[in-house]
Amino acid sequence: WDDTVFAVTGDHGEEFLEHGRRFHAPEDLADELIHVPLLLRVPGMNGTILPNEPFSLIHLAPTLLDVLDVPSPTTFRGASYWQDISKGQLPKLTAVTECIEGCNNPLQRSNRLGQRLLSVRDASYKVLVRFGNSTDIMFDLKNDPGEYCPLPRDAKPAERAQLLRVAREHVTSPPQASDPEFRLRACLREFCQQLSFRRNAAEPLLGEIEVH
Repeated sequence: WDDTVFAVTGDHGEEFLEHGRRFHAPEDLADELIHVPLLLRVPGMNGTILPNEPFSLIHLAPTLLDVLDVPSPTTFRGASYWQDISKGQLPKLTAVTECIEGCNNPLQRSNRLGQRLLSVRDASYKVLVRFGNSTDIMFDLKNDPGEYCPLPRDAKPAERAQLLRVAREHVTSPPQASDPEFRLRACLREFCQQLSFRRNAAEPLLGEIEVH
């Protein structure tokens, strides 16, 4: 235990009728679905409380590897923030989250062919971009943490522009090179998951798996 790094987090939140829904299907990006806890125990750090800045889980694996002095694979898209965390600090970050709007089971390929839904947030504001109807809405997370009242279109133009700039950079960035073996394992795992969910399906499942 004295030389063990320990992290506790979650891969999704849960809805309890905050916006009229229950469960945790990844069909929307309200905060109750994407805001998860993160507890990090590192030997030598006792009771450190980090600033209330968004920290995307895409950065967790490289940060943990950095704690252990292990280089991150080049295929990782996140970055290590261990040097900041070890000092009890976090830089001002933005967190990008995306899903397929209305997707209630991402294990089924047909559910992954819908329109993209993307959110970008910092500590104060959040922009939600709906690609299906080419709209975006913005929330003031300080005064409206439940995301019930979108700001008027002309409110906070500089902050909105900055978050939309991050969204544009995200969707236009070139795809990360991936390990073919990793992709194959992911496809096989997906096939097994589909098989377990759809044992009684009449159509063959192999037609739904894309392997490149």
